[in-house]
Amino acid sequence: MSASPRSSSLRQHHAAGDRGAAQTGCELDAEFPRLTYLHRSWRDAEMYFFFNESNKEESRIATVAGRGQAQAWDLATGEIHPISSATAEGDSVRVPLVLEPYEAKLIVVGPLPPGPRPQSRR
Repeated sequence: MSASPRSSSLRQHHAAGDRGAAQTGCELDAEFPRLTYLHRSWRDAEMYFFFNESNKEESRIATVAGRGQAQAWDLATGEIHPISSATAEGDSVRVPLVLEPYEAKLIVVGPLPPGPRPQSRR
């Protein structure tokens, strides 16, 4: 993914083993200066950890690298929720990103793990 002015306000942190800038990008549909994220590439999936550092709710559309089903992994319960409103676009996925003040969210793009699923999230 190419860098754009919209994504320049993101503070990005990479874990060791990431595959490089081309696959670690995250583009937003609007500025979000207080968003920090971490991207990690797994063998069969891409993981994005987002954190809203501001004291207000923020809502954006994020375009992230990856192929497969976008999933919200609930950090409190361990549940995995498919994101039904995500849209695949080649090697990337457009995902609605809604974060409450100081909220963190884990989004994974890849195959769903086996097992029963809670209801999909929008």
